Amino acid sequence: MLSILKQIVITVTVLVFLFSCTSKEPTAPPSGLVFDYFPNSDSTSYLFTITKSDSTGILSTGSRYVLYSGDTLINGSSYKFQKDSVKMGTEIEERISNFRKSEIGVFYFIDTSGFAAALPDTLRNRMTITSEMQTLLLLLAEGSFWQVFKVTITLQPGITYAPYRITANYVKEEDVLLHLVSGDLNVTAQKIKYDLEFRFDPEDPLQKFNAFCWVADKIGIIKLDGNAIVVNTILNGEVNLDDSLKTVTQDLIDYNIP
Repeated sequence: MLSILKQIVITVTVLVFLFSCTSKEPTAPPSGLVFDYFPNSDSTSYLFTITKSDSTGILSTGSRYVLYSGDTLINGSSYKFQKDSVKMGTEIEERISNFRKSEIGVFYFIDTSGFAAALPDTLRNRMTITSEMQTLLLLLAEGSFWQVFKVTITLQPGITYAPYRITANYVKEEDVLLHLVSGDLNVTAQKIKYDLEFRFDPEDPLQKFNAFCWVADKIGIIKLDGNAIVVNTILNGEVNLDDSLKTVTQDLIDYNIP
C-alpha cells in the first residue's frame, strides 16, 4: 500500500493542475435573487491591468484582454469559447478555454482524458476527477459556500485522500471604484474568497493559499487579487507552484457587453 501511495503522490505532483479544499465537505448555498454576475453574450469583452509582486515589491505589469466568441459541443453540452490575450512586457500569451453558464453558476471545462490515460491501470480506477471547475456561484448570499474542484484518490475501500482541492465562499458586499478608460465608475460588488489547500503526502504539512474576486451585476468580474497560484487557477485552471510567493492583482479598466 505504501508503494501505491508513493506512486499516486508522484503522479499528482507531475499533473499539478488539479485542485482541492479542506476535509470539511461544502455546505449547500442558500437560495436568493439571481443577478447577472457573468454576462456572456457573444462579443462581450474585458480589459484588465495586471500587477505581479512579491515581498520585495512590484515584479512586472501588463494587461489581459478577454473575449467571449462562439460556442462548441463537449460531451453533449454547449460551451462558449473564452479567448484570453495576456501581455507582460513584450511577451504575449494567447489562451482559449471553454465555459458554460447555468442558473446556478459558471463552469469551466477541464479535459482530463489525457490525465486518465497517463495513469497506470492500478491507479486509474482509484482516482475520481470531475471534468468541470465551478468558478462562480450565481446565487450569492450570506453563507454561500461551494466546491470549485476536487480530486479524490481511493487508497482502499472506505479510505480516500484528496491531494488537491479548492473551495469558495461569499464574503460580503462592497462598493468599488473602477478607474475605467472612459472615466471613474462606482459599482456595488460581491466579494468572493477562494481557498486552495494541498499536500501531496497525507503526512506532509498542509499548504494554504487564497485569493479574492469581485463581481458586479451586469458587468461581471471586476477585480482579482491574491496568490498567483489561486488567481491562475480561477482564470484558466493552470497551477504553477513556482508562483507560490507571488501575488497578482487584475483590475478592470474597460469592457463591452453587447
